Amino acid sequence: MLIWLLICAITIPSSASSVQRAALSPAANQAPREAKAKAAPEQYSPLLRGVDHFFAYSSEPETLFKFFRDTLGLPQVWDFKNFGDFASGGVWMGNVEFEVVTWKPPPGDKPPTEFKGIAFEPVGYTDDLVKELDRRAIKHGKPETTFVKDNEGRERVGWINTGIDGPGGIPPSNVFIFVYDSTSKEEEGARNERSNTALRESQGGPLGIVRVKELAIGVADLKAATVKWRMLLDRPDQQAGNLYRFNLGPDIRLFAGQTDGFKSIVLQVRSLQKAKEFLAGENLLKKSSDNTVAIDPSAIGGLSISLEQIKVAPGVLQD
Repeated sequence: MLIWLLICAITIPSSASSVQRAALSPAANQAPREAKAKAAPEQYSPLLRGVDHFFAYSSEPETLFKFFRDTLGLPQVWDFKNFGDFASGGVWMGNVEFEVVTWKPPPGDKPPTEFKGIAFEPVGYTDDLVKELDRRAIKHGKPETTFVKDNEGRERVGWINTGIDGPGGIPPSNVFIFVYDSTSKEEEGARNERSNTALRESQGGPLGIVRVKELAIGVADLKAATVKWRMLLDRPDQQAGNLYRFNLGPDIRLFAGQTDGFKSIVLQVRSLQKAKEFLAGENLLKKSSDNTVAIDPSAIGGLSISLEQIKVAPGVLQD
């Protein structure tokens, strides 16, 4: 956040009498107050609550979606279905939705399976969002509205996406980074609560998944990317090194990479040992150490997903 400071040069009178006259002058008393008012930093409205959902692209999306839903036992948020320009299915990972999507690529192009998008939830609605993006000089696209049909076949606004990626936007440019404004926030909140209940009742599925800890993004120019990502934050304590925290969903971690891209995610689980035993029994274990376990990328289209033991404060019961 940019802060403008007004530095006022005050000339101190050289004689005692002039000091007394200045102290008695109403105009002299008023000037510091006016300067102080002008020096107050411009107040910004809150921008983002955090990550609403993230997604991976796949040329075999339904198979990948069923792996997370059926094999890993994650609650289904919506079944895999066609939305016209794209098809997708979503599961719940404890603090965020994970979506598997596909769309028609250009002729002759077969994109690999990879993490491809991050959708933030705004604090308010799109109109306020656009004003705040402009105020912060964050480059963005024109809001795009998607219409859906209700149970009676009537068309209504489903959601509004505002892109903040691309050249000049939030890096990396080869990852879809946008703000997702659901027009039914209460309905979505209730849906997430149902998903949370289902995940707790299943004890996080066979892996014991509790939440997504972080989304890891590689950038070729870490310094430039850091400047851009800081523009999304409301408070200094939302950043620790190259880790960006929000009130909702996982953290975002930037690291210097040879290529740009949304590279991996970290899941936190109830018991790392039990997760390791499950993966080994299903021939899904890629590698492990005392602190982390990785799912075999070949089983999930090449995606990089690691697991770590969630830390619980002493005396706190874990659901």
